[in-house]
Amino acid sequence: MGGSDVVLKNEYREIDRVIHMTADAATSRRVPTPLGYSTGKWDGAALVVTTTDIDYPYFQLYGLEGVPQSTEMTLVERFTPSADGAELVYDISARDPRTFTRTVTADGYRTFRWTPGFEFLPQNCVLDEGE
Repeated sequence: MGGSDVVLKNEYREIDRVIHMTADAATSRRVPTPLGYSTGKWDGAALVVTTTDIDYPYFQLYGLEGVPQSTEMTLVERFTPSADGAELVYDISARDPRTFTRTVTADGYRTFRWTPGFEFLPQNCVLDEGE
């Protein structure tokens, strides 16, 4: 991981996702993984991320949970900050020729708001000994 890469931290399941920002990162095909392979580019102030090589059986978008997806899935995400930097609007589109008849898009799917002093908390899952 180079110094120009972006790490997207997620409190849910404590998953860190690497977004490769160099031009040569997109040139070769990768072995599919559950998070896929993400490359990013700047479009003005917005970060546009394209993810391919996803090896996860289900598409995860609210309202479409559990829909099968293939390793041909391509996700394009756009993270656009508000003028004051307090919010980040998240748009997503998904194309999978094996599963969808057309591209699935969700503009303005989520808006993240900056909260001063926010800290990610560990998940600390504990299995019940009786299970």
